[in-house]
Amino acid sequence: MKKILYTLFSLLVLSNIAILAQGAGNYYDNIDPRKTTFIEDLKTRIREPYTQIPYSQYDETIVANYESQDNGDGTRSVFGVYSHYEYKYSGTFTWDVMSREHTWCQSWMPVDPNDPVERDEYSDQHHLFPVNQNNANAIRSNYPLGEVVTADNVFLEAKRGTDADGHEVYEPRDPHKGDAARALLYMSVRYDDIDGYDWSFNWLNNHIINDLGKAPQDLNLLLQWNVQDPPDQWEIERNDYIQSIQENRNPFVDHPEYVNYIDFNDLTYKSPELYFSEYVEGSGNNKALEIFNNMHSTIDLSAGDYKVEIYSNGSATPTTIIGLTGSVINGDVFVISNPSADAAVLNVSDQTNTGINFDGDDAIVLKKGTEVLDVIGQIGFDPGTEWGSGDASTADNTIRRKSVIGAGDTDGSDAFDPSVEWNGYPDNTFDGLGSHHLNASAPTIASMSRTPKVPTASQNIAVTADITDDDGIGSAKLRYSINDEISVHEIDMTNTSGNTYQADIPSTAYSDGDLVKYWIYAEDTEGVYSENSSEQVFTGTTPISTLHAVNSDGQVIYYGTYARISGVATVGSGTFSTSSLDVYVQDSTAGIDIYKGGSTRTVTRGNDYTIVGSLSQYNGKAELVPDDANSDINDNGAGILPIPFELTIEQVLASPETYEGRLIKIFNLSNTGSGDSWPAAGSNANLTMTDDGGAHTVTMRIDKDTDIDGSPEPAWPKDVVGIFNQYDNSAPYTYGYQLMPRDLNDFSNSVAVQVKIFLQGPYNASTDNMNTNLNSSIPKTSPYSENPRMVESVPSDVVDWVLVQLRTTENGPVVASHSALLNKDGRIVADDGTTSTIRLTADPGQYFIVVKHRNHLSVMSSTKVQLNSN
Repeated sequence: MKKILYTLFSLLVLSNIAILAQGAGNYYDNIDPRKTTFIEDLKTRIREPYTQIPYSQYDETIVANYESQDNGDGTRSVFGVYSHYEYKYSGTFTWDVMSREHTWCQSWMPVDPNDPVERDEYSDQHHLFPVNQNNANAIRSNYPLGEVVTADNVFLEAKRGTDADGHEVYEPRDPHKGDAARALLYMSVRYDDIDGYDWSFNWLNNHIINDLGKAPQDLNLLLQWNVQDPPDQWEIERNDYIQSIQENRNPFVDHPEYVNYIDFNDLTYKSPELYFSEYVEGSGNNKALEIFNNMHSTIDLSAGDYKVEIYSNGSATPTTIIGLTGSVINGDVFVISNPSADAAVLNVSDQTNTGINFDGDDAIVLKKGTEVLDVIGQIGFDPGTEWGSGDASTADNTIRRKSVIGAGDTDGSDAFDPSVEWNGYPDNTFDGLGSHHLNASAPTIASMSRTPKVPTASQNIAVTADITDDDGIGSAKLRYSINDEISVHEIDMTNTSGNTYQADIPSTAYSDGDLVKYWIYAEDTEGVYSENSSEQVFTGTTPISTLHAVNSDGQVIYYGTYARISGVATVGSGTFSTSSLDVYVQDSTAGIDIYKGGSTRTVTRGNDYTIVGSLSQYNGKAELVPDDANSDINDNGAGILPIPFELTIEQVLASPETYEGRLIKIFNLSNTGSGDSWPAAGSNANLTMTDDGGAHTVTMRIDKDTDIDGSPEPAWPKDVVGIFNQYDNSAPYTYGYQLMPRDLNDFSNSVAVQVKIFLQGPYNASTDNMNTNLNSSIPKTSPYSENPRMVESVPSDVVDWVLVQLRTTENGPVVASHSALLNKDGRIVADDGTTSTIRLTADPGQYFIVVKHRNHLSVMSSTKVQLNSN
């Protein structure tokens, strides 16, 4: 792989590297390495978004789509990155020949990446590369990477042996050294502090590699390889491909210069060079410059040819050059001042020079040799009197670098505004001279709360939080989005007392049932910021179906979110539990379990309730959990009990999440005998039931708290009403669905009815069909009060609702009523429109069949018809 040549700004000894950034789109555009928050900002960007690609998918993804190269003769090859071994690729790897090499060895990882499941670090493609199994992977083993002096194993362009210090190391071929280095540096930052694990090189060498009996991984050598072998086109495009499937990028491929700002030994921020930390332009000769060292090493100023240049009155060339002498240790400052300055200045000075005699319109530059490290002002431009205004200006003021800034401004040609990176102080302020600190700690946001718990659609949401920072809070903003929209809204928070801040999200921002997500952004006076984790709440009254939204693993996506629902109780207190509140409420969209452990609150079947709670999930079943079962549940009085959805087992299992928590009815159920036996009194049981001879089955759960256990087993088949539920004790939650009858009244008989009629007028004799425009807007809810049930959807060929009734005598009372759908071909059909068999709750026998249309005219069979369950 031929490397592309990149220009170097400078090559500093080992760790201090400055490389031109690659053209990598805008993935890291919002990351500023000059800020002391750089490492945390980088971690956040590396980790989100991220999609895990399983280790087993390495062949099917990156090998098939990127790492296998077309040879131009109908063949493809994959090259081992360590040795350049060529493997003829024909669509699949032979894993006993080739392997997926973990550059960051599996045994180096702080935790077993396969316990209990495959962790991201095990399958992360940014550090997985193809290698020969026996001659590269097995030979490298878990040895550190290094440069071999005396080899004990050589395979093509790779070797293992001892380095100059006598340590056993593994050396990849030259064109892969930078790639391997950047993969290791990526892993260190990507996985550090996740689940509390340390991925720094200090931890790696002192606790992991040392325990393996191996030599330490030479970090300085990796940084050297990063310079010697910069990213080539193959590595850049590989980064592009991994982003296309895994979503994140290796930042050190896009920006090799980022290594200048990270001490990988302990993963702390470091500055790439010295920079100005304070500027004093006081009265008379009170002039001074403070230079800060955060390079994690002592700097010899003379040996490094460090100097200060002054460009007076807009000059484009230096009018004064002052060489710096002495040294400055890490974390300390070096002060150079005018020898005639006040004692308060001289007492903290390390060097004096009469050339330190600038005015507010003089640009000042810190250099190392010919390299510009930092600039105050703008070279070649005369601002008149000063740059900036007020205290944050360069005339008659002291300006102090904000502690969030960790590196100098190397561009002396751009406009200079001191307020961006400097805090201003009045004339002759010297109290901060002689010391400087970096503030890498962001504001702390704690105790965020919301009032009310669940707002109505007309109530504002008041959000409060305690926000603290050692440097003081510069600003605090409440941010929010509606229904996961991309745009983010922002409101200034007010300091109401002490450390407490508050802001209101106005009710005009949302509507009934909207999801409001909110969080707080806080910035201290130095510009260091933090954002806390977001919280969310459904406003107004939320349809229950919204709470049932699940991901591909069957997990509710709004887990922990508070909501208000309103519906009728289909299961009352004491039905499924006598020690806790375990009831069900259903609205027009769905049903849900209302659960509160240990609560004795009474909920009555058939009453209408408004309930506030947080969404939870128990063994796959969605639950709404009130904080307080008494205050969070409001009884609105008698409601209309929902009519059970009439379904076959096949239908309900085809869309189980649609019916979870709802009252359903399955006709013609029989016990297969393959589940539990009918329960004795005080016992639960799971029976396996079928409605089609065993082709489809469902579990019927008999709860010991009902009146069903201990009763005689019914004579099957029976029609059974119950709550459709789920009990699946592990993700993905896609199994374990159950039918739970509430009492013995939920078991009944039914008869099967087939009817065909044509409405006079709409009937077209030539087509033997009815006019399909009879009703172009058929409601999902039946218009008949005798049986006001709902269907999920109206089949396309249905033309209207009708009411089917049974009578034992011509003029006698109605025994059973059932709202049914009328198909255009005259058949009265079941809810899915695919069968002409409908069922009415009645014992088998002889009945007159009555069909009633909504114009209140009805027709009755001329004689009784024998009806049975089949």
